[in-house]
Amino acid sequence: MLKLLRYYRKKLEFMATSSAFFTRPPDIQFYPDITNCTVCNSPLKVYKTRKKSVVTFHVGKFIGNYRQLECPNCQKRYIDKNFASIVPEKCRFGYDILVYVGKALFFEHRSQNQIMNALALKNIPISNSQIEYLGRKFIVYLSLAHQRRASAIKAKMKQEGGFILHLDGTCDGKSPVLMSGLDSISAIVLGNIKLPSEKASEIVPFLEKIRDRFGMPIAIVSDMGRGIMAAVKTVFPNIFHFICHFHFLRDIGKDMLNTDYAVIRNRLMSHGIRSVLNRYARALKLKLTAQAIDDMEVAVYNDSVDLSKFQIW
Repeated sequence: MLKLLRYYRKKLEFMATSSAFFTRPPDIQFYPDITNCTVCNSPLKVYKTRKKSVVTFHVGKFIGNYRQLECPNCQKRYIDKNFASIVPEKCRFGYDILVYVGKALFFEHRSQNQIMNALALKNIPISNSQIEYLGRKFIVYLSLAHQRRASAIKAKMKQEGGFILHLDGTCDGKSPVLMSGLDSISAIVLGNIKLPSEKASEIVPFLEKIRDRFGMPIAIVSDMGRGIMAAVKTVFPNIFHFICHFHFLRDIGKDMLNTDYAVIRNRLMSHGIRSVLNRYARALKLKLTAQAIDDMEVAVYNDSVDLSKFQIW
């Protein structure tokens, strides 16, 4: 009975999609609503008329028939604003799908297959390569939006009394350093960049960009890296510079307990514990899906749930 109900529910959901309404994708016309150039007021001429296959959540698949106009004097081109607000240039998927994919990848940590299956249920056919492309496009657009809203972010931080700049660089082995700066008061990321190293000469341009966009901070917090310390002194002179409590204690711990750490590390290596942990880590990576994480979170806050079912080895 439950399988039958699921079948009819999916059938009803499909019947409400655009594919069920249209035997073939509808052809929708998009024309600019202006006739004269906004710069020189010259009459506009048709530059080109094109058709583009577009897929969105609210319509489904349709053919966008849009006309592009051009000023014969200043060569400024115009396209219908409604069409430009629906789908990005050189992309067949609408902004709504692009944002959905970006959030699923980077906020919900979903895999490409999970996103593809979820969109298939919404009658949006998409491939893994297209999901990867939309993910990269989402990051670029998010970065551009962040840059354009810099003045609004600056005004908000000023209203809150200023900002405290936290700086930190992370890397994995010999990979480039991901340097990030954020305001600890508003928790807004002010900038991040990949750098070849944590040398002061590499960090200074990054800090100058933050200074030019958001002004001078109230204070700065960072670790005790020589590159960061020198760069901060160059770009933000006379600004209070504090050492991060976590990094300070971690470095002190290394100095005081390094001998004991070495003994523990050598004994673990003698028992081959690293290979065992790596094996468990690989098994965990295969089984710890986004849905499993959600279920485990529910289980942690619900004593009535049997945690044994989440055993992964």
